[in-house]
Amino acid sequence: YRDRDARLDVMDVQGVDGAMLFPTLGVGIEAALTHDPEAAHESFHAFNRWLEEDWGFAYKDRIFAVPYVPFLEPDRALAELEWALEHGARAVNIRNAPVPVPGGYRSPADTAYDPFWRLAEESGVLVSTHAGSESYDPLVNMWEPGEEHSLFRSPLRNVLLKGRAVTDFYGALVCQLLFERFDGLRMVSVENGASWIPDLLHRLADAH
Repeated sequence: YRDRDARLDVMDVQGVDGAMLFPTLGVGIEAALTHDPEAAHESFHAFNRWLEEDWGFAYKDRIFAVPYVPFLEPDRALAELEWALEHGARAVNIRNAPVPVPGGYRSPADTAYDPFWRLAEESGVLVSTHAGSESYDPLVNMWEPGEEHSLFRSPLRNVLLKGRAVTDFYGALVCQLLFERFDGLRMVSVENGASWIPDLLHRLADAH
């Protein structure tokens, strides 16, 4: 599965027309490097270059590797999107989480990111949000102080956080009028499940 043509042969046998490739461990790196935005952007740019060189962003219009765009600095997020589009990306991935900034947080729907969203709309690129590390650990630690970060986590983590970050993310984008400013955006939620959607729709209707 590390050879493009071998993978296509298997996809033919399986009857799969196309596949999108997302970074598995990559979705946790932005959270780990929030204290060093430059390192985060340089690391992801290097990763995206490898992804394009090894897989291609649209190999034979069947394998679509998805570059990751960190949002820690709006200008560099825009530059990474421009680079990805220049190299044929059909989709890009961002984190469904508030963006850490000095002294607090900023919403991805903040107008500081409007140049990114404008280009995403104009290009028609698919903006995906893949489940990852959304930095919601403080919510768990409020209930279980000192809870360890490991594979053997408390079951309370799943109870508190299941669907929480992605619900907050898309709720914020709607309430902060991102889709009114850019009504041609194409977005997709990946590996976040879908059980959170009816509750979000209920909350939006209630707020309306």
